[in-house]
Amino acid sequence: MWERILGGEISLQEVHERFDKFRSDPKTLETEVGVVVACFSDEEDIVTAVRQRIVQIKHYHKLRECEGAATAILEFQKAMDLEGNFELLRDFCSQVHFI
Repeated sequence: MWERILGGEISLQEVHERFDKFRSDPKTLETEVGVVVACFSDEEDIVTAVRQRIVQIKHYHKLRECEGAATAILEFQKAMDLEGNFELLRDFCSQVHFI
């Protein structure tokens, strides 16, 4: 799994399972990723590699926050029987909703 993390190829579900506990503790997240990069990566610029992975994980956390808003909009659309194209929201929710 660490090879995929270091390569930036980890799935959203794996990010959730491995890193969601760090959502409110970014310093510990940075420390853990930094240790892994230092031990298992052949990256010459470790600081840049750590920052890239941290940014990706934070983007994932932001996506998870947006999922709640998208779900609320879809529920409102259904409750109010609104017409229109809500496919983008449905697609987004289906991609990030795996729990």
